[in-house]
Amino acid sequence: MRALCDFQSKSLSYFTPQKLATAAENFQMEHDWKDEFEDDEISYYNAKDNLDVNETEGRKFRIRPDFKEDLSFKRLTDYNHTAVHIPTDIYDGSTIVLNELNWSDALEDVFRKNREDDPTLLWQVYGSATGLARYYPASPWMDARKTPSKIDLYDVRRRPWYIQGAASPKDMLILVDASGSVSGLTLKLIRTSVSEMLETLSDDDYVNVVYVSIIKPITC
Repeated sequence: MRALCDFQSKSLSYFTPQKLATAAENFQMEHDWKDEFEDDEISYYNAKDNLDVNETEGRKFRIRPDFKEDLSFKRLTDYNHTAVHIPTDIYDGSTIVLNELNWSDALEDVFRKNREDDPTLLWQVYGSATGLARYYPASPWMDARKTPSKIDLYDVRRRPWYIQGAASPKDMLILVDASGSVSGLTLKLIRTSVSEMLETLSDDDYVNVVYVSIIKPITC
């Protein structure tokens, strides 16, 4: 398991990211996997919760942070809790997500200690291969890139810092068939697929895209 952490700071100790990564790895290894959880066993603050909505039975054990305006972040924050963001297409009640929520809760103390050691430290984020992101301090989720239908498309696994940490530098050649037999919807799907692949690349990757429209046989 690789812990992937994102930091923004004016003056950040070199050892802070490594300390958090090591702690995350240790917490994950020490965690006992569970196939089922009691309703009140997992409690966390869902960053996408609408604070104005009345609590329902299904959200009974959600944490409600005491937010205060923060001049450093220019938004509401709570330094006593972390916030959790789960992608829209991921079921937050799945076994793997519940286990991730369970053990990653221990990172909250590590986040606090990091900030005590370096008060200039801003966001601290743990990103998981499940798509779960736990960040400190807790703050309501804000995503200016929402689609016209207001669907939250954020996924921590698509962030450049996550991709760079999870993958080694690579050389890629994308060969696109643009011959006469490929047109219309098929060509549009190919172009969309290429664009999606390019989105997964990091600054350390090298890529070339080649369009091939004429194929000439060559002799051996």
